[in-house]
Amino acid sequence: MTNVLITISGIILFLITLFALSFLISSIWEKEKRASVFAAIQFIILSAITLAFFWLNKTDFFNTQTGYWRLIAFILFTITAIALLILPIGTNPTAKKGTKGLITGNVIRFDERNTVFSKISKKFMDSSPENKQPASVMIEKGRIDGPGGAFNIAMGEASSKIVRNLTTPANLNPDISPNKTSLSPDDASIRIKGYTSELGADLTGITELNPLWIYSHYGRSCITADEWGTQINTDHKFAIVLATEMDVDLVNTAPHTPSMMESLHNYAKGAYIATQLAKFIASLGYSAKVNQMAHYDTMMVPLAIDSGLGELSRMGYLITKEYGPRIRLSAVTTDLPMTTDNPVDIGVLDFCSKCLKCAHNCPSNSISINDRKEK
Repeated sequence: MTNVLITISGIILFLITLFALSFLISSIWEKEKRASVFAAIQFIILSAITLAFFWLNKTDFFNTQTGYWRLIAFILFTITAIALLILPIGTNPTAKKGTKGLITGNVIRFDERNTVFSKISKKFMDSSPENKQPASVMIEKGRIDGPGGAFNIAMGEASSKIVRNLTTPANLNPDISPNKTSLSPDDASIRIKGYTSELGADLTGITELNPLWIYSHYGRSCITADEWGTQINTDHKFAIVLATEMDVDLVNTAPHTPSMMESLHNYAKGAYIATQLAKFIASLGYSAKVNQMAHYDTMMVPLAIDSGLGELSRMGYLITKEYGPRIRLSAVTTDLPMTTDNPVDIGVLDFCSKCLKCAHNCPSNSISINDRKEK
């Protein structure tokens, strides 16, 4: 029995030390100074403990009664520590409230003209709506991957033009069928989610539309130059939020061209799905409005939080349980009565309060080091 306990303890110590070494290597590779220091200290301590264990074993210490019980205590301690790390220990009431748990002070509707994309695109809108440029052109030509600029722009244009072609009044706000289909909120939610899954959405959530998350005025989302600065109004009660996954290998190339192409591809995919969904709802006899890359009435991340797709992270992105932040969002607002989803607690609020990695590594120091992530 003692030999079995010695073998188990040795394997545990070896694996823990190996994990500490991998953490040290990854911290150095990612240029994490603070993490590298702690990882180095952790690795040195664990290496010393492992060497001490094998030395004690060589002296037959564990064949004594004292050594035997210390082996058992070590194994029980390890099992308890692992259980505390992996087992859920309760929920975060703040996360369960969705965006309501994040609001501090007096919140007013945000003007889309104040977003960075609106400020960039304004100069293209001054002469005519045809000058409204896609994201791939707003970024200086050729700057992404140097001499391949022409190819980069062409790839960006391919996805961006799909979105622009879908950005028409008839597509964004389709005509409503005079024959209204009667269905229960539960049935409507089931059918909506089944349909969006078939169209290619990886995640779909439904929430009541909080008026705070509707932009107050159009910025880059205006269809014509005359719409710039016009007030946004809607009487829709619900929002259907759609997420599509971005390929992890392409995202990992950031900030180079493949990551940008994958982003634009998913924006186009989201516009394609949302446009068909809006037409589907309108054909049932209900009003629907598309929210996609070229035209937003609403703010995507708050709606996604309230619809249960994930939590707000320190860096301002939505973090999903399935794909992390590797998603792009689109939505459809509607007056179709549906059963809504609840906000989720997947541990992001707690994790972000301790990790701080994105804040420490942000080149422009744009990510706050404070615990509260406020809008």
